[in-house]
Amino acid sequence: MGDLMMPDRITFRPGKLAGPMGRKIKATGETPSAYVRRLIAEDCDKPVPKMDGHLKAIKKVNRDRKSQ
Repeated sequence: MGDLMMPDRITFRPGKLAGPMGRKIKATGETPSAYVRRLIAEDCDKPVPKMDGHLKAIKKVNRDRKSQ
């Protein structure tokens, strides 16, 4: 059976895990997205993906919004 295709972007609702997750990300200094990516990478025995391209695009969008 082949790999299940996952979308590049998903919505995550932590429910009752929001409090414990918030304390963890405060301690690690990670963003919620980075925290979830790291945990999934560890679970899948893969390196944490670099999101540099995504960050550049987000910064550009934010910069464009500020100049309007």
